[in-house]
Formats: sequence, C-alpha cells, structure tokens
Amino acid sequence: MSDRQSRERRDREAALNVEICHIVREKRLDLGLLQAQVATHLGLSESTFSRYESGQRTMPAAMLCRIAAYLRQPIMALVPSEFAGEAHSAANGDGAPDDDLRRIIQALRQRPDLTPTVVGLLETLLADEGQPIALP
Repeated sequence: MSDRQSRERRDREAALNVEICHIVREKRLDLGLLQAQVATHLGLSESTFSRYESGQRTMPAAMLCRIAAYLRQPIMALVPSEFAGEAHSAANGDGAPDDDLRRIIQALRQRPDLTPTVVGLLETLLADEGQPIALP
C-alpha cells in the first residue's frame, strides 16, 4: 500500500469515527442524558467521553458497544447507514429477529472470547428493566 493510499484510508477511518461519534451524541441528546451521566456509567472522565463524542479521540469498538448498551440502542443504530447496509434496517426494527440471532451466534462462534461480555450486557440490560435472566 502506498503512502497516499494509507493516508486516504486513515482519512476515511477518521471521517467514519467522526460520523459515529456524532450519532452517539445525537442519541444521547435525544434521551436527555448529560455527558457526565454517560461518562460516569462507563467509568470515564467527562473530558474523555467528550473527546470521544466530539471525534477528537478514536472510539474503540468495545466502547461503542458499551455506549450502545447504556443508551439501549442496537449497535447498528450508531453506525452510519452507508456502512451498515442491510444490518442498519434490521437494527432499527425492520429485520427479522431470527436473522439477528443468527448474526449474533455467527459472531460469537467467530469470537467466543466475547461471549461473557455479551452475556453481561444482556443481563445488565434486562436487570435494568426488572427482568433478570438466569443463564446456565
């Protein structure tokens, strides 16, 4: 890969990060949450979360997942539609639940190390709604 191609790729990735961060901010504002509230829940300083949200700091995928869980948003709802493809409509409730489950299972088969994190997110979300689950 040439230097020019590398720069172009970095520029595209930086632009995508800014778009994702903008979507996160909009979702947070729609829910009436303060940066301080989200930062505290995530165990971050408010300034660190602010830098994520403004796009000044690259948001790792794991942080995006944690933010999505806290905002109770499907992860694909925080990704620009041009990058999410068909998954974006599924994340917004247009897809079949069986398709979503198949994608989750496929992802966990590829990355079984993420299973405890996914289970933890589900337990947290359901407990917050007063619906604790007991997983084997």
